[in-house]
Amino acid sequence: RGAASPTAGGQSPAKTEDGEGKEARRVCWAFRKVEAALFSDETADLVNHAGESDGVNEKDVSAILKSLVCTGQAFVVFQTEAERDLAVQLSFQLGGVPFHGAQIKLEAADTEPASVLWLNCVEKTWLWKLKRIAGGFVSYSLAMSFWVFGFYAPYAYIILSSNYNYGQEASMVSSTAFTFVVVAGNALMYFTCSEIADKIGFQSADNREVLYMLLYTIACMLNVLLDMVVTYFMAYSMLVGAGFSTWNGRPLKEVHTFTARFETYAMQRSLGENLWVYSFPSTFLVPFLIEPVATIIGPFLIMKWLVRSHT
Repeated sequence: RGAASPTAGGQSPAKTEDGEGKEARRVCWAFRKVEAALFSDETADLVNHAGESDGVNEKDVSAILKSLVCTGQAFVVFQTEAERDLAVQLSFQLGGVPFHGAQIKLEAADTEPASVLWLNCVEKTWLWKLKRIAGGFVSYSLAMSFWVFGFYAPYAYIILSSNYNYGQEASMVSSTAFTFVVVAGNALMYFTCSEIADKIGFQSADNREVLYMLLYTIACMLNVLLDMVVTYFMAYSMLVGAGFSTWNGRPLKEVHTFTARFETYAMQRSLGENLWVYSFPSTFLVPFLIEPVATIIGPFLIMKWLVRSHT
């Protein structure tokens, strides 16, 4: 036992796309008629009564449905995987299921029914997909560039141009600015990666989440890399100003190669401390304290005020 669920129709008539109210009501009434045919007679009577209020002629239903363009795909949900596998096997043995002069082929879906994104089940051309992918790449590149040059570059300039002579350390303002640079960069890339994953138009939430995680992982890797580069030069300036030396008494300012500098204990300790500051509170505390306000409480209050303003 299973219920065939056709994907959302691809292209509807020009009038529906233009938002003409009368044609939209006719299409909606046509779908209500189809839905009523799948349920009880009582439901059908209610739908028929609702259709009469719209002034729709029942003779138009067939023409409306035939004018719709669908994707050529449908999802059938079975009670168990064993039933699904049996149906796929029988379809393969019979060469498909005959339907209006065509053969329908069954394939086992690699997603769960709950993960199907029905709004994305539309007819898509290669040009449409190429435009979405190119648009996502451009949006991702612009967001990364804006974050690097708009947020991180000013912060890096201030940090690297500071005076660290006589062992002076970064001020509290610089540390606070670092926290907000990390939080702002993470929030920007959260939003951008989520929007790109949505705009690509995956039919499965699983594939959408895979792309989101890949994009955000790349952004986080770049974030950490930039933090380590800035921290390296900041720590080197601070340690040289404090007169630190290597284990054999050689002044750190006389060490000229990157490897030799990086392997010194003082540099290792300073980089480790900055990595800890990057992780906590910048990444694992502050964003999670802000998130409930920014994503739940704030939108709820705004929507409540909007509804109140219309009453």
